[in-house]
Amino acid sequence: MFFLILISLISYLIGSIPIGYLVCQSAKKIDIRQYGSGNIGFTNVHRIIGLKYGIWVLILDASRGPILFITTSLLLGRNLTNLEFSLIGFSTIIGNVLPIWLSFRGGKGIATAAGVILFIIPQVFGISLAVWALLVLTTKLVSLGSLAATISLLAYYLITIPQPWLENLPLTIFLIVLALIVLLTHKKNIIRLWQGRENKLGESKT
Repeated sequence: MFFLILISLISYLIGSIPIGYLVCQSAKKIDIRQYGSGNIGFTNVHRIIGLKYGIWVLILDASRGPILFITTSLLLGRNLTNLEFSLIGFSTIIGNVLPIWLSFRGGKGIATAAGVILFIIPQVFGISLAVWALLVLTTKLVSLGSLAATISLLAYYLITIPQPWLENLPLTIFLIVLALIVLLTHKKNIIRLWQGRENKLGESKT
């Protein structure tokens, strides 16, 4: 039990590292929270200071989960259990959304979640990535793509969840909670999408 608490805490702290904030401070000496949507993730960084910086944020945010999985597995000298995968992934995503270093005002967890899902259930990730890419390319609405990708991810997993049920229960709970987190962090985006006011990719936002 102590080990699970410890790796969850470490994962949260690493997930809390505000990469988007640090990239903007280093590159342009600005506090990204004061611009655009105030978010520190890929979309706002891309919109405010440029695509190449947004891509760096995307890559670094997505790499946290896999780095933690690999490091923990090497330290333990064995493969991680589904419970350990779920706790590390969940804690890392929560760290990104509610970073202690920025008074709990962070990103929306999408890139970090993508890295986690890609590592632990890549076959499900492929479906959600295709949905995300299709919608973003056709509508230029990143938030719509993220919401649809999350819903498709959960739906596909629940339909194809392998036996035994009990062994896979931690991952099932993790994906359900992840979907709820994405819906909550995109609450304002959902309202703007409904009203037709959501900014499209490539549009400036003052």
